[in-house]
Amino acid sequence: ISESYALKLQHHTKIIKVKEGADATLPCSLGPKEDLQLTWFVWEKTDDGQKVFLCYKGDLYSDGRPGQSEQFKDRVSHFPDELKQGNASIIIRNTTRADSGDYRCSFPFTQKPQEFYIKLDVVVGIELHSFRNLTNRPRSKLAPLINI
Repeated sequence: ISESYALKLQHHTKIIKVKEGADATLPCSLGPKEDLQLTWFVWEKTDDGQKVFLCYKGDLYSDGRPGQSEQFKDRVSHFPDELKQGNASIIIRNTTRADSGDYRCSFPFTQKPQEFYIKLDVVVGIELHSFRNLTNRPRSKLAPLINI
């Protein structure tokens, strides 16, 4: 097994669930000791290969760099003041069901190239509400909701 293949098998995916139309923050950080101002990081939607966000030494897709997928134009931003602390998180504004899927944040040119994986689940309001009600209920109240 190659080292890169083994690393891909061991990755952990964080799940983010948001209501359709809300903003979604996708977390990604190398830690407070990593200054990202002079490196680059890339966000991709891996299930369909779309380019979501790129930051290359401060240049962004939104600054006219080519390559960002149309679906994400003018809807994705980052936290520029937090690059010094290693924060490469992004915000996708006004999410749609089409934004649901698997995302990868990668740092291809750091000393140890790293990747982080996020699954975004954009749901209609009632789905998110039902999910929260089930998970916030005490165990004793998780009986079937329909009695016959």
